[in-house]
Amino acid sequence: MTWLKWAGIIAILVSGTFLGYVKSQSFTQHTAALQAVLRLLKDIKSNLQYKNDLFADCVVESVKSNNFFNQEQPFAEKSLAYFTRCACSRLPVDNIEKEAFSKALLEAGHGLQAEELQRLDYYIVQFENFLAKAQIQETQSKKLYLYLGIYGALALCIIIV
Repeated sequence: MTWLKWAGIIAILVSGTFLGYVKSQSFTQHTAALQAVLRLLKDIKSNLQYKNDLFADCVVESVKSNNFFNQEQPFAEKSLAYFTRCACSRLPVDNIEKEAFSKALLEAGHGLQAEELQRLDYYIVQFENFLAKAQIQETQSKKLYLYLGIYGALALCIIIV
């Protein structure tokens, strides 16, 4: 077998493995987005609990402190509905998770502080469940795509040889 065939086989194996790895990155982004939302909700809760601010002020403060969108001025002068709409459009999460996130922010701010804290606790638990499911799916899907890339490349190598 010539060195050119070996180089081709190695290139196919490496590219197949890399393709499987790249395909699995969307699951990592999904998990990271859920972690960011969970961090944001917990920060809103702690701001509401300890600073006794209005709910909208707590959201703005939490978005700034968490650098939620990696921007210098994250929607500080905009309304809560505008922020929620922008956040939902940018987050790489499922529609159910987007709906829960928008409900967590838009339905809040109308009750007493104790009610708001209970509502935030409910959504924090809900997003912890979303995150646990996403982490399981991420682990399984990463392995699947990686193995598919490797075995697909091996099958192609067998065809070539």
